[in-house]
Amino acid sequence: MGRPKIYDDTLRDRLIEEATRMLKDEGYQAVSLRTLTKNAGTSTNAVYTLFGSKEALISEVIVRDLDRKMALSSERGEHSCPLAQLMYLAGYYRWRALLDPKTFRGIFAANKDIRRGSTVLGRIHPDMQNLEVRVLGRFRDAAKLLGQDCELPDEQASELGACFWAAVHGLITLELEGMLEQNVADVPALYQQTVYGIYLGWCTGKIDQLPDRAKEAFEEGARDAEWLESSLEEERHPIASTAKGNA
Repeated sequence: MGRPKIYDDTLRDRLIEEATRMLKDEGYQAVSLRTLTKNAGTSTNAVYTLFGSKEALISEVIVRDLDRKMALSSERGEHSCPLAQLMYLAGYYRWRALLDPKTFRGIFAANKDIRRGSTVLGRIHPDMQNLEVRVLGRFRDAAKLLGQDCELPDEQASELGACFWAAVHGLITLELEGMLEQNVADVPALYQQTVYGIYLGWCTGKIDQLPDRAKEAFEEGARDAEWLESSLEEERHPIASTAKGNA
């Protein structure tokens, strides 16, 4: 027997939209299932029927958000080398976290809650059980291209991607806590230098080409960083940015 017609895809989308709004405005821990369903004009039973749990609903919100936002990273086009692409990915990941820090933190809070009970895990799509893997996968894909360029085996390139992700995530966490601005003069440049430092430690197969590659990557990285900073300000202060553009 199928689920009641009242619990259809339209209601599912409405619950996702409301959960997205609450997650962004109030943070993961503040999302109340009772308030969420009241705002969506339904009952808590709809969430259990359509998603299985609040955690599963939040997981779907975050997965959709990650896929949508990371897909936007392609709008800057191709870069001259994989190192430049990785620098851009690090900057873009930082940009999205600064723009929406509550969702960024919610990824890991939700992931922790999801793993607490097997009954919840059993009702969640496998793609949603390890939310951080969605971001890690982006870094691993980029690192594999870099690995081909540096003659690294796929297994080592995958480990390299994890190194990039861990380092960038750590920097973002420090920045969100206000600990980077107090001690670093140029925060965006620190992300690029961190990526480059990891690159130097792994990609020694074409050491003679490193100076040229680094020059290209840092030049493109500077342009990307400027664009990302401008985009961040526009999304944070859309009215002021529009007025400035019309002046």
